[in-house]
Amino acid sequence: MDFGSAFTYPTRDPEWIKKALLGGVLSMIPIANFIPVGHMLAVAEEVSQGADQQLPPWDQLGGYFKKGFGVAVISIVIMLPVILLLVCGYGLGLGLITATGGDVDEGTLNIVLIAVQCVVFVLALISALFLPAALSEYVVTGRVGAAINPSAVLAEFRARAGQYVVLGLLAVFGAWLAALLGMIACGLGVFLTVPYFNFVYGNLLGQLVAARRGR
Repeated sequence: MDFGSAFTYPTRDPEWIKKALLGGVLSMIPIANFIPVGHMLAVAEEVSQGADQQLPPWDQLGGYFKKGFGVAVISIVIMLPVILLLVCGYGLGLGLITATGGDVDEGTLNIVLIAVQCVVFVLALISALFLPAALSEYVVTGRVGAAINPSAVLAEFRARAGQYVVLGLLAVFGAWLAALLGMIACGLGVFLTVPYFNFVYGNLLGQLVAARRGR
């Protein structure tokens, strides 16, 4: 992956600030925030085809919304083990409280909850590493079913494991950093930093899609 090209990609478009601000506004609106996610996939598709000089226009909102909703479904399926573990873990804690009539040892309860949180964190991080491979399947096939097919995702992950691990870690910590930096200027910076991160992430994902297509 060419990180230098990815991080300079957004600024090659003379209208990148305007496009980023529109993406930032949409990201803050419930339901409509699926649109910027779909736009990120459009970035990946265009970059994979060699078009990396301009950001995709915001002229297919319905299509972007559909793609973004698909990403949400894929993310939930990928994170399903984490969700189930979290529910079961806190259910166990609630069960301990109920079984003891509220007289549960506080130390025991804290140990259970901390253990659950630690396992959830590790499992969530591992799951996040597989998400880029699933999104790559989605970009290539256009089908959610293919992106949640374990054998297809695992095969693609193994083919470029190191790169997907790096991209997965970037998704986790880069998004956090973009949001943190965006808190500058009374939080208004997120309207630029978060979309900028999405553009960079889409570019890197597109590079991996191009690699699997042999470009």
